[in-house]
Amino acid sequence: GVDFDIEHRSGDFVQCADLIATVMNTLNQNKLQVTIAPQMVNVYPGLSTVSPGFNELAPLIAMETPQVLESVQVQMYNSWSSVETTAYAETYTKQLAAGYNVTADGKPYFVKVPPSQLVLGYPASPKGAGSGYIAPSQLKTMYASLKSAGYTVSGFMTWSIGWDEQNNWDFANTLGNL
Repeated sequence: GVDFDIEHRSGDFVQCADLIATVMNTLNQNKLQVTIAPQMVNVYPGLSTVSPGFNELAPLIAMETPQVLESVQVQMYNSWSSVETTAYAETYTKQLAAGYNVTADGKPYFVKVPPSQLVLGYPASPKGAGSGYIAPSQLKTMYASLKSAGYTVSGFMTWSIGWDEQNNWDFANTLGNL
């Protein structure tokens, strides 16, 4: 696989998105699965602009979803406490499903991620990240709530399986069969 670590970068956001979109399209044309795992702040419906640290990947996701991206696996941790809750994750899922407008370099983009392509990422244990751990049982309850409201997310991802092993496989055992 190819991993672009663009969490901490500088320069033209749109030019970067165009370059990565070209690579993603080439991978997709060669029948390779293409996914993206942005931090939540880099696909953030709470702002309508792109700036360092916020919505940096929104133009790229707007260009490539749903045509090329198999899934958008959002890291819902290491942000700030008010967004590291199941209530926020439910709101966030609904906002992405509805879509939101964002402007980068004066150009408008419409960012929309259908729940069927959305994967929510959480640490597998309290030690797995600096912040944002939510017990898998709470995530399972949130999944059921979203599903009953018509927003069936594709699933959950974790950082990392090693932390899950140290936590008696709670994440995998609780969420693995959704």
